[in-house]
Amino acid sequence: MHDESVHFKRRRSTGLQRRSLTWLPLKLASAYFIIAALWILGSDFWLGTLVLHPDSLTSFQSIKGLLFVSVTTLVLYGLSRRSFRLQQQADMMLRESEERLRLILQNMPVMLSAFDDQNNMSIWNHECERVTGYSAAEIIGNPQAMTLLYPEATYRQQMVATWAKRGNNYRDWEWEMTCSDGSVKTVAWSNIADCFPVPGWLSWGIGVDVTDRKQTEAALHARNREVLTLHKISEITLKAQSLKAAFQDIVKEISAATAFPIVAIELYDAARQVMVFEGTEGIPLLPDGKPIEVPVTQASSRTVVETGQMLVETYNPQEPNKFDTHRLLGQLEIKTFICVPMTVNQTIIGVLSLAHPEAVSTKDDFLQWLTSLANYLAVLTDRQRTEIALRENEEFFKLALDFNRIGSWDWHVARNEVIWNDNHARLLGFVPGEVQASYQAWRNRVHPDDISHVEEALTQALATRADYEAEYRVIYPNEDCRWIVGRGRGLYDASGQVNRMIGVVLDITDRKQAEQKIQQLNQTLEQQNLVLEALVEQRTAELVTFINTLPDYIFVIERDTMQTLFCNDRNAWLGGCENQNQMVGKTIFECYEPELATTFAEQNQRVFTSGETLHFQEHYTTSLGTFYFDTYKIPLKKPNGEVYALIGSSRDITELVAARQALSDRTVELESVNRELESFSYSVSHDLRAPLRHISGFVAALRDRLLQNGHLTDPTAIHYLQILQDSSHQMGLLIDGLLTLSRVGRRQMAAIPVNLNQLVANVLAQLSHHPASDTAITGNDAIQFIIGDLPTVKGDATLLHQVFVNLLDNAIKFSRPHPAPIEVAALADGTIFVRDRGVGFQMEYADQLFGAFQRLHSRSEFEGTGIGLAIVQRIIHRHNGTIWVESQPGQGTTFYFKLGDHPSTP
Repeated sequence: MHDESVHFKRRRSTGLQRRSLTWLPLKLASAYFIIAALWILGSDFWLGTLVLHPDSLTSFQSIKGLLFVSVTTLVLYGLSRRSFRLQQQADMMLRESEERLRLILQNMPVMLSAFDDQNNMSIWNHECERVTGYSAAEIIGNPQAMTLLYPEATYRQQMVATWAKRGNNYRDWEWEMTCSDGSVKTVAWSNIADCFPVPGWLSWGIGVDVTDRKQTEAALHARNREVLTLHKISEITLKAQSLKAAFQDIVKEISAATAFPIVAIELYDAARQVMVFEGTEGIPLLPDGKPIEVPVTQASSRTVVETGQMLVETYNPQEPNKFDTHRLLGQLEIKTFICVPMTVNQTIIGVLSLAHPEAVSTKDDFLQWLTSLANYLAVLTDRQRTEIALRENEEFFKLALDFNRIGSWDWHVARNEVIWNDNHARLLGFVPGEVQASYQAWRNRVHPDDISHVEEALTQALATRADYEAEYRVIYPNEDCRWIVGRGRGLYDASGQVNRMIGVVLDITDRKQAEQKIQQLNQTLEQQNLVLEALVEQRTAELVTFINTLPDYIFVIERDTMQTLFCNDRNAWLGGCENQNQMVGKTIFECYEPELATTFAEQNQRVFTSGETLHFQEHYTTSLGTFYFDTYKIPLKKPNGEVYALIGSSRDITELVAARQALSDRTVELESVNRELESFSYSVSHDLRAPLRHISGFVAALRDRLLQNGHLTDPTAIHYLQILQDSSHQMGLLIDGLLTLSRVGRRQMAAIPVNLNQLVANVLAQLSHHPASDTAITGNDAIQFIIGDLPTVKGDATLLHQVFVNLLDNAIKFSRPHPAPIEVAALADGTIFVRDRGVGFQMEYADQLFGAFQRLHSRSEFEGTGIGLAIVQRIIHRHNGTIWVESQPGQGTTFYFKLGDHPSTP
């Protein structure tokens, strides 16, 4: 719009000038005639005054002069008229040429911009508008145009400074321009204003949008790096004598390809023990700069092996360094760490780890490539040969796209006349000036297979008054074939008839070749993917067969829909299906009763929400019966930690539950029998005490009577009476022991806090002042006691008092042959022990020690009833505790016991 108004003003002023020039010959002739007439008439009058007959001389000279002037004036007018007519024709041709040039500049498929002497944009063609989204009205004459196109001040200043150094003579200088929609595009500018200055233009240049090319080059570069790395790894593996030797070179290749200075590979055996470890040599450590060997932390790799998920840790300035806990990585100040499982046949055989001392951005395509690389290494390791071979020639990795070879053409449709520039001729394979430009000359060079669709596009553009664009091939005289893209726009008259079509052509051979090579690469990768998919399918079938043979119920549930993604046949049977194929794809609500499905859904949701493994035992009633299951539900997570599904395993423990119930019932029965035995024992012991007292009393009376009468002189009789008295005394002790044992089982527990330090002190005082006790602490050989810091426990004080009486009495008794210190103390976990240095015993008899009336020594060696330790065990069990013993002959004995939190009641 701006260009058209400027052109209109220029055309109007030029028209007025031309109309004034049309009258100029007549004006000149008239002026010449008047001046000449005045001169002739005046000169004759002056001459007449000097001769004899002035009247006749004046008249004759005037007529002659007027005739001469008239003829001369007519000749001069004719010559001037012809000269200006030729000038008008030249001006018209100039106008047509200017219009043609303007249309070419406005419509050529490259960007054209120019700056005036005020450093403002004065030219902004349609291609500039298309690429940037800014119209000519927004750019031309706008002092802020550069700010719009380059909003970042630093980048803009750097660009202007570089421009000032380069001047107005450069080619293919790539700038990043910001479009009206905020997107950034790369434009390659060429400026030859110094070589071809244009009046009124301080600087001008042409540009080509190379954004797609740059993206293509970046993608090809990345693909080149990936394919080249895989190729090198394949060669290394094939040539290496061992995996360790291969990995020494492979880690270096991966480090070079990824720019991660620290790379390591770990391989595991069947027991998941490190079988092969190989890493890069490390990087210099500051400040001394000494290189060290940097292994990948075993904790991180173990986590990846256990979860099967990639681990990506990136340093966050807002958080402490995640690697401070690892000494070597902490010294290196690692800020980026990646650990990828190496999987083959769905089995993790190792990990690939990368570390970087800087916070490196890890994009999804890079992580996907690392996953592919790790799996590729796994396949190479597992099969000792390469499964993927990517071969590409050198031209594939180096695409050169030249968009500056531009040809222009002007086709006069009605006359079928064509004008093109030298570059257009070169693009068609002609030497400039070799042939006359024509439609037929162009048509002869178009590939026979392309001419029909090109002419169809041309006809369609003329019919619909749309822009023309077509891609086609041209054949050079040397049979070389080049790809061309042609673009054009028609010029129409007032009636809508096309007069001319003006356009440009570009060589796109490089782009076409690149597209063809990419297609070939995709086909190669597709074939390799088919091979890998077949291998994965085979391994999957093997895994399914294995899972179906397991006795457990295996299933995988998707989070969003609660669909069954996978299960074995046993789980399908539980869901009412014949096999796994019938169950996969169905929701749990389709496979189970509503109440049961709701329970499953609640459990699954807990796993999805918490991200933690759920373990529980529960019974379910189905149409198939009541089942008891021991179930694990484990979350499945994406690399970012998001839970997308769960895998579950349920084991049928119905028979185990039934066995437990039977055991519980049997225990109840035994406890009932035990109570009856205790009651019977108490009754028998109580009833035996009275007859025993009578026997003991009458034996003593008989002995006294015989002594008084002097009849107790027979040693044998005296011996028999002593045996009766000792036996009745021993019988009394046994009955007392039975009563005590019975009372322990029948006594109501009084659970209160008991200070064991005070309790032990009371027991020792009792033993030292009890002369009737067989183990009284008296005489010169008194035993030393070492009492440690004992805790305060919750229990029955009377029963616990009996425990220490029996244990200390036992320790004193068996320490008498060799008096030694007796120690009472507690361990850190609350376990109490009583240790002596007495005679000890063989541990093979330890299980007999706590039985009633069980003795390991004869009564002649050590007195006692053999029921004291049974009482101790019964009391400890009443406190829900445990008691055990450790001993060696001649080294002493240690009794340990630990009380429970809640003493039981009978």
